[in-house]
Amino acid sequence: MVGDDESLVKWFSYLDSLSWAQGCLDQTCFYAFLRAASLGIPHGHALSYVFTHLREGILPFRAAKVAHQCQCAYRFVKAGGTYGSTLPARVLRRDPISLRNLFKYRDRWTELELWENSPIRYETSKPPHAEEAIDLLFPGNPLLCVGLSNSDFRTDHREEFRGTLSNMQFIVSSPMTSIFGLTRDGRNSAHSLANTGERKYLVVECDFDPNELAPYEISASDAGAGVLWWLKRYAPLALAVWSGSKSIHGWFNCRGATDEHLARFMDVSYSLGADLATWRNRSQFVRMPDGLRSNGMRQAILWLDPRACG
Repeated sequence: MVGDDESLVKWFSYLDSLSWAQGCLDQTCFYAFLRAASLGIPHGHALSYVFTHLREGILPFRAAKVAHQCQCAYRFVKAGGTYGSTLPARVLRRDPISLRNLFKYRDRWTELELWENSPIRYETSKPPHAEEAIDLLFPGNPLLCVGLSNSDFRTDHREEFRGTLSNMQFIVSSPMTSIFGLTRDGRNSAHSLANTGERKYLVVECDFDPNELAPYEISASDAGAGVLWWLKRYAPLALAVWSGSKSIHGWFNCRGATDEHLARFMDVSYSLGADLATWRNRSQFVRMPDGLRSNGMRQAILWLDPRACG
């Protein structure tokens, strides 16, 4: 038995209300499985249907990750949780009209203006300033997780990395709580959610499609700078880092912010084109400020505000 007809109808109707767009699939799949578990739909049937739905949408996804989300959702409901207790108050949606107005009426900064107005302005022709930036962002000697790549990384005290950070590509934007932690599949790793501390900075990245920006005659980096300029009305912008490709990462200080405030902040961010990866996963790697990307490009610091750090 795969569930009674009424339960399936309710579940299918709920699935139609979710956003299955790229950038929010992790959240959508998890909520879909929570609802299925609450309705008594068997684990295997729910997983099979979601796989089919994703394939029909021709969106890239990782089957193992979706299966893990399904397992976690059913375990949560079995332990007494309800799907409604973890659902957001509203469905996140893009807002192309607001984005268009932001670009059309020039109520924004460009990448150059972001750099020119930075409280601390680093010349890209000078030696890298990764060490200085990390000292401001993470004062003291906290545990940090940094990496040359997604597979070559380690966690250690900040001072143990001194003099090496400008060659690194990645960093976790929150201090770590221990050298190692268990991953979701039970492995001991220096980079896991289990050994990542409370969120210190919320990193926002807008990875715009060039075709999406064509009508506005604006580059991806200028578009990203404009969105960050707008978002700094809602939270302190501590750092902005060029990815070494086409996007800009904005580090917003979360100090003292409630979960509700951060959720609203991400509502606005997502509506203007932000990716949700760092919101869904506080252990997500982001670009090392003034670090070195694998393509040899320097991940330049475009904005650094000491008042918003620490």
